[in-house]
Amino acid sequence: MSNQDNPTTPGGKREIETLRKELRRLQGERDDALARALRLQKKCKTMSRSLQAKGPLWHKLQRPTLFLEQAPVAIAMFDREMRYVRASRRWRSDYGLGERELNGLSHYDIFPEIPEDWKATHRRCLAGEIMRKEEDRFVRADGSIQWLRWEVQPWRDASGSIGGIIIFTEDITERKQAEDDLRQSEVRYRTTFEQAAVGMAHTAPGGRFLRVNHRLCEITGYSREELLRKTFSDITFSEDIDISRKLEKKLMAKEIPRYTIEKRYVRKDGALIWVNLNVSLVRDLAGNPLHSLGVVEDISEHKALESKLREAKEQAEEATRTKSRFLATMSHELRTPMTVILGSLEALRKSWSAPEREQLLELGDSSAHRLLGLIDDLLDISKIEARKLKIEEQPFDLRNCVRRAVEIFMLPAQKKGLNLHWSVDPELPEQVSGDPARLGQILINLVGNAVKFTRAGEVAVAVRKEEGQMVFSILDTGIGIAPDQVSQLFRPFTQVDNSLTRPFGGSGLGLAISKDLVEMMGGSISLESELGTGSTFTFVLPLNPAEERQTPQPHKAPIRTPQALKVLLAEDDPSIRNLIKIILDKRGLSVTIAENGREAIEKWRKGGVDLILMDLQMPEMNGLEATKKIRELERDEEPRTLIFALTAHVLPESRHECLAAGMDGFLSKPLRTEALDRAIESCLRTAN
Repeated sequence: MSNQDNPTTPGGKREIETLRKELRRLQGERDDALARALRLQKKCKTMSRSLQAKGPLWHKLQRPTLFLEQAPVAIAMFDREMRYVRASRRWRSDYGLGERELNGLSHYDIFPEIPEDWKATHRRCLAGEIMRKEEDRFVRADGSIQWLRWEVQPWRDASGSIGGIIIFTEDITERKQAEDDLRQSEVRYRTTFEQAAVGMAHTAPGGRFLRVNHRLCEITGYSREELLRKTFSDITFSEDIDISRKLEKKLMAKEIPRYTIEKRYVRKDGALIWVNLNVSLVRDLAGNPLHSLGVVEDISEHKALESKLREAKEQAEEATRTKSRFLATMSHELRTPMTVILGSLEALRKSWSAPEREQLLELGDSSAHRLLGLIDDLLDISKIEARKLKIEEQPFDLRNCVRRAVEIFMLPAQKKGLNLHWSVDPELPEQVSGDPARLGQILINLVGNAVKFTRAGEVAVAVRKEEGQMVFSILDTGIGIAPDQVSQLFRPFTQVDNSLTRPFGGSGLGLAISKDLVEMMGGSISLESELGTGSTFTFVLPLNPAEERQTPQPHKAPIRTPQALKVLLAEDDPSIRNLIKIILDKRGLSVTIAENGREAIEKWRKGGVDLILMDLQMPEMNGLEATKKIRELERDEEPRTLIFALTAHVLPESRHECLAAGMDGFLSKPLRTEALDRAIESCLRTAN
């Protein structure tokens, strides 16, 4: 797959493109320097052949004039005292001598900086030797460096005696500079190639590796020698070879200037890796392809991250779909009891028959409890996800806890003809330490599901001791669960059957909450099930025996009666206010109403208030502020007025906030008469 225009390629497409431009620039520098060197070399060879062809002529000419003057190279003729006899125009030009008259002047006077080794050369040639040097470094008087190619040979007069020497010189400083530039360019190119942070390779048109850098060896796991014996196809994953060959063919045919592709390589150890490959073609001066330049970047981590992001996206989308299904189910579950409650209340207003009123009230009461249970489940799952749910640690009667949870479902089980029974291992202590409310919640969820999904047979609850732990098992002979659906059971917002025609209701939160509670209590939960046969849920909790406690003695009957208590009800909602007043009036209590915190303080200051039921959220002044103000006004007076919070907030933080403000208790909405009776009883004990 091509990624030529992908701006998000890992490692940076911009960085890769910059590196490729730098390499092409260095390649261009090297090619230009090489071209200059070749031109100079060709020129030197031409002049050398010209001089060699004319060499014999100098032996024959005693005093060459016209040829020497017009020679295309620097030539000077000296006598035996190294005085000038003739010098070519090129000699004068190369050595800055201008048009001055040289004949008869000493060469050593004109150029006093001539080193001793050159003078020795002159003497040897005056003795008959012919000497030459292809490259010679000469430091001029001004400190500049000059490179010369020279030849010195003697010339003879008509008698055959050596009359002096002829010096041929060629200034090759420019050629040497071009060669130096070429070498430096080559060094820079090799350094960039070898030390690049990405893999690099030169590949022949047939695909064979010509040159590879160290990073490419690291990426592929092969040594340099091993890679140079391979082609790019040898290390390319089989499924990616065809596209690579097609792109290479287009590159050679000049259909594309370069290409970028994400492909897979097979490392020497067999591991599959993803790479981002940028390929361009290097041509010679004539435009013929020399080799391909490939820049290779290992993007395996990026591809793995992409895969994880795709999985996370899919999971998020699935979670969204799951929550949408849950909300649809929850809407149905909430509307069902609300329909019964509202319908029952409407029918109750129109009904005068006592039996019908009893039936309607029973329907409304059961539906309201069902609705409250759904709301509690939502709050529990929210607190669990926010890690705000706390597990209490207190002593409790294990058998009573199990019995109470099972007895809730005795009547529904009897109506279905089910045998619902429970047992606790005698070896388990009566008193254990833990959270009885949360344990009861787990049992209620599991036993309730067992009864709901069992049409005939039995539901058995058993608790046994095993290796110092308590093992709870809930067995049923119900419909069972298919193996491929078991994993969905303990996930929140999911149900095995999400269809509109499902025969069993429920929000799909009970098992998820039970699993979280078991794990928060240090245990584990599991399921064994067979479709059409039944299921057994098992959860294991640590066994923490509680210290023996003395049975508390019942308190003596209060002297003061409830009818003597005066209650101040601070509540802004008229419906709730009227409902609570009716309940309190039925108990014969004297009730005063306040619609906000400020009004509650004013009515409390008039005196005679034994108990304040204080709503937390009220206009002008909330319940917490009003309570703090009352406690400030009371100072150290005894006895204090009892103040109980009246709120729909049930989080532990809300309870702590109420106690910190000076409240004595906490009544949650919807208000249960049992809780209200306990508050009245507490007030009576204080009053007496």
